Amino acid sequence: MKGSPLHQVRTAFSMIDGIGTSRHKDKEIAIKQGYVTKSDIAKHTLVYSFETREQYVNVAVDLLKFARENYNIKDAARLNSEVANAYLISKIENGISKASFDKYASAITKFETAINKFQEQHNLPQISLDTTQARQIAATTIEKQEVKSRAYENPHILIENIKDNVFKTIAEAQLAGGFRITELNHISINNFKDNNIFLVVSGKGGKDREIELPESTYKALLELATKHTNTANNKFSFNMNEYRQALKEAAEKTNQNYQGTHGLRWNAAQNLYIKASAQYGEVKAMEIVSNFLGHTRASITQHYLR
Repeated sequence: MKGSPLHQVRTAFSMIDGIGTSRHKDKEIAIKQGYVTKSDIAKHTLVYSFETREQYVNVAVDLLKFARENYNIKDAARLNSEVANAYLISKIENGISKASFDKYASAITKFETAINKFQEQHNLPQISLDTTQARQIAATTIEKQEVKSRAYENPHILIENIKDNVFKTIAEAQLAGGFRITELNHISINNFKDNNIFLVVSGKGGKDREIELPESTYKALLELATKHTNTANNKFSFNMNEYRQALKEAAEKTNQNYQGTHGLRWNAAQNLYIKASAQYGEVKAMEIVSNFLGHTRASITQHYLR
């Protein structure tokens, strides 16, 4: 498929446009054909409301941008299950609710159906966006994070036991700066400012923010951005799945529960809150931590302080 992410997505979804038709009738037909699970039924029905279609379009565009930035995939027809699962896992690690995860996963299933309809019409190969891996992780991780903290018990010991020095630097940066994993992927020297300030450009929600890092962490990150550039536009990138695996192995080695990459962001938030509340009081501390994490609502920040 060609064109911008939005053009490709809208072209694909035009193949399964059922606005104005009966969803219930199509669902009954799908069930009679032997499709039982929600996922299977979704693959054999259309999109029946404008609002739902726009929600799916937004997720699909976001997925394509993620694929371009992390896998250099610009064609929707080249998407695969690895990309789809990595995208959903990144959302889990960003702390989304189970309801939000289900919406993302449903949108991807529908996008797969739409792409394959386009492929079929043009006599092109079918694709698979099987999200089983991410769904299994969501089934345990999200429920766990909703009832207790996801911070690591001893993050410093955890990081010491990461074998790969690049991944160790990334983990140190997450702990010091509260970064999302995606905010440290594809960085360049343009992210580095004076006085050990790291500029996060268009984080989640499109909110830029400046993070002051310890000098050693700042220098280590800067070295990655200058000496380990590995993309066509001179940016540093890393395999997020390999980084997750490195953290998991370190957690097992140090007898800690694996909390994903986002666990270090929880640690960073809690550390800053303790320091800021002692100096400024709880109300001001909450504001400081919210800005630090790039949140727009205090209720989200409270989630990290349990």
